[in-house]
Amino acid sequence: MARIQFGTDGDADRVGGMDRRGNYLSTHRLICLLLRHAAVNRQGRGRVVKTPATTSMLDKMCAAYGLELTETCVGFKHIGAEMIKGGVRKLLHTGVVLMERVP
Repeated sequence: MARIQFGTDGDADRVGGMDRRGNYLSTHRLICLLLRHAAVNRQGRGRVVKTPATTSMLDKMCAAYGLELTETCVGFKHIGAEMIKGGVRKLLHTGVVLMERVP
């Protein structure tokens, strides 16, 4: 049985989820769980990029895990510009985009 289930809208720019008991997991909670998994279970390092619309819990988590955090304006053009600068291991956006490189 899956521990977490994800559901997205048609173009996958919004996401929600539930735990194994059927309890709703908000997008912000999912982002925190994914960051924890990347940092703890996968020993992920690098820069995390977020927008002001994303939970401030990421600020605390990045500090605890020793990850550099960059906050930029909402919109992929701003986030994409940060990715192009380099050093971005995981990108976290309001729609939960996880990427390791710009395609």
